Amino acid sequence: RDLTTQFKERTKKLTVDLEKDESFYKDEIENQKATLDSLKEEENNLMEEIKKIQAEIKEEDDQNVELKEQADVFCSMPEKKFVFKGLTKNAEDRQEFDM
Repeated sequence: RDLTTQFKERTKKLTVDLEKDESFYKDEIENQKATLDSLKEEENNLMEEIKKIQAEIKEEDDQNVELKEQADVFCSMPEKKFVFKGLTKNAEDRQEFDM
């Protein structure tokens, strides 16, 4: 009888300990799930931000290409040659102008 009582008490104690552990680990799992959900949401937000920034970079690159093309066209235009006649006049009649 004494052995049976000890066995029952030990079994009860182990059962209570197992229930406590199970409850603790369930809570721990719920906390980890909440953390995981939070991290997934943060990851999604960061991915959206990355896509937005990449779109802005692409837009700037396109704009830079367009500006470069405009600059290349402007620079590739032939310069006009100006011919100045060497007329001689009185120095007091001379007029100055800026180019």
